[in-house]
Parts: sequence; C-alpha cells; structure tokens
Amino acid sequence: MTGITLRTALADYPHVRAIRSGGVSSPRIRLDFEDVPVITRAFRRMVRTLDFDLCEIALTTLAQALAFGKPVLGLPIVVMRGFHHAALVCPLGSPLTGPSDLAGKRIGGYVPGHKRLESGFVASCATISASITVTSPG
Repeated sequence: MTGITLRTALADYPHVRAIRSGGVSSPRIRLDFEDVPVITRAFRRMVRTLDFDLCEIALTTLAQALAFGKPVLGLPIVVMRGFHHAALVCPLGSPLTGPSDLAGKRIGGYVPGHKRLESGFVASCATISASITVTSPG
C-alpha cells in the first residue's frame, strides 16, 4: 500500500520532535510539515482556508470554526495546553491585588479566542462580574 501525505502544521515542541524529525513514523502516512513560526497563524489558516490536512488548533478556535459550519474535525489529542489566566496582567505598582479590585473597571482581552476564557474567569468572580466590562482590541 502506498502511504498518503498529509500537509501538517504542528509547533516544534520538545515532546513532538521525534514525529517532526521522522524518528517516529508510519509506512502508511507521511507528514509534510510546514514550519509556522507563530502556530496561531496556522490555526487561522486552517479554519479560514483549510490549508492543512492535519493542524494543531486551539479548542476555542475549533469551537468557533464548528459554530460557523467549517468542515473541520477535532481529534482528542492534546499537543499543548496553556492555562491563560496568567495572561491577565497589570502594570508593576498597580493598586490591583485581586479580582475584587476589578469592580467597576474595564479590562482588555489580548487574543479574541482567549477573551472567552478571560470572561469566564471574571464571571467566576460572581460578586463583581456584573460591574466589569471585558473588551478586545481592534
């Protein structure tokens, strides 16, 4: 049987280097990797123009693609998991010390897909969430 070739976008994480280098392979499938320095750019290309046959993708990006009827299928394989609450930051010396200090404030989301995570974090602080506005640049 002749193997198939899959156009692939997968970041160069240490735990997948053997796959990227060909050290781990299959006689049935050949992965043709495209180097995408900022992997989130591959997410967008996958859902907008279906540039890849196999592509690492954020769960929020996959959910949005499915909601808009894009012909993509998610495999239950976690390549990298990030905990984005650490992305909620404020300047050094800020008087903010915790979620309750956000009451009545406006906060900004950096990445539109992660805005949902930030909104969820704020909503989990139920006593203050009604008075916080979450915004996104652009």
